[in-house]
Amino acid sequence: MRSDAVEHPFFSVKEPGPGAGQPVEGLSLPDPLFERLNGSLSIGQERLKFAEYKIRVLEERLRLVRIEKYGPGSEKLSDAQLELPEVEPGVGSAEVAAESERGQLSLPLRTARSLRAASPCG
Repeated sequence: MRSDAVEHPFFSVKEPGPGAGQPVEGLSLPDPLFERLNGSLSIGQERLKFAEYKIRVLEERLRLVRIEKYGPGSEKLSDAQLELPEVEPGVGSAEVAAESERGQLSLPLRTARSLRAASPCG
């Protein structure tokens, strides 16, 4: 195997040489085609930026609608917690308010000895 190739189980990949990234003689694009492709790329990037901005705006609007729906206590909830009542049937605004007031549960860890003592077989 040549020294400029990378070992791979299925094929060999030639590492880029000293002229990598430079235009290859005889393979350049005509200026009008290059400009058109570059313009298309710029338009695509701008559309992507606009779509990302629009998504952020819509997500924030949805959050505000959910906060209005579930009451002022829901402002403390994360986006994931606000989404849960939408996908979980039967959740009311009272449950959302209670969830926002309740802190994170901190349960003590049980050791193997305490688990055996609590076991009916034990």
